[in-house]
Amino acid sequence: MKHFRHLLTALLMLCTTTVLAYDFKVDGIYYDFIDQSEKTVCVARGNYYVSGDIIIPSYVTYENEKYRVKELSWNAFTGSNITSVTISEGVEIIGQNAFRQCDNLISVTLPTSLTKIAVGAFEWCGSLTSITLPEGLTIIEDVAFCNCDNL
Repeated sequence: MKHFRHLLTALLMLCTTTVLAYDFKVDGIYYDFIDQSEKTVCVARGNYYVSGDIIIPSYVTYENEKYRVKELSWNAFTGSNITSVTISEGVEIIGQNAFRQCDNLISVTLPTSLTKIAVGAFEWCGSLTSITLPEGLTIIEDVAFCNCDNL
C-alpha cells in the first residue's frame, strides 16, 4: 500500500507539472518557429509573467536572422497582467485563449493583416472596453469575447 501511494503521488505530480518549451526569447516574449525556411514564428504559449503595455512586433531578430511574426499561439498571454496590447502588421492569427483571463487588459489594437480570432481569445477580459475589428478579419470563433462585460 505504501508503494502504491508513492506511485500515485508521483503520477499526480507528473500530471500537474507544466513544462513550457519555446525556441527563443526576444524582449521578454517567448517565440516558436513556425517555418525556419520561410522565416516565420509565432508568439509561444506561456507568457504569463508579462505585464503592462506590450507590442507584438512584425519582425523579431534571433541569432542575426530576421523572422516574421505570423501568429499568437494558444494561451500566449493567458492570465497575464497586461494592460494594453498593440499587434503589429503581418500578424494573421490570434490563437485559442491567447488573452483569456487578462483581467487588466483595457486596450487592444489589431492590425489590418489579422484574419482570424480563435476560440476564447479574449474570454474573461472584463476590463476590455473597446476594440476595433479590421476589415480583413474573416473568422471570429466561438466565445472569442465571452464575458467581456465592459465591451
